[in-house]
Amino acid sequence: MPLDAALTLGFGGSFSHDLISPFDAQLYNRLQHGQKNTGSVFGSLAWIIDRSSVLQTGIQLNSEHGFLSDPYSLVSVGDEIRSDLRPDTRTSAAWLVRYRHAFASLKPRCI
Repeated sequence: MPLDAALTLGFGGSFSHDLISPFDAQLYNRLQHGQKNTGSVFGSLAWIIDRSSVLQTGIQLNSEHGFLSDPYSLVSVGDEIRSDLRPDTRTSAAWLVRYRHAFASLKPRCI
């Protein structure tokens, strides 16, 4: 979405719903069914500085809820082997700052 000739705003989002059904759950005494929901939103601002340069910044927020462990991973704790166990909620954020510059052709000159 252009704000003016040199400034652009970008935004978006996503959502996913995952169903987890490991094929060998009973054989290895693992979780038989689970689910996970993931939502993500982002926004960015890009500024055209000149013909060759752009400065961009953006932020992304993610939120996950549900079964976040890996049903196929095992962890060794001392003498015990345990299943992977993670919290059922995870929130993360990422911030980006990027400068892009296009250089003139780098073809060698013939003398």
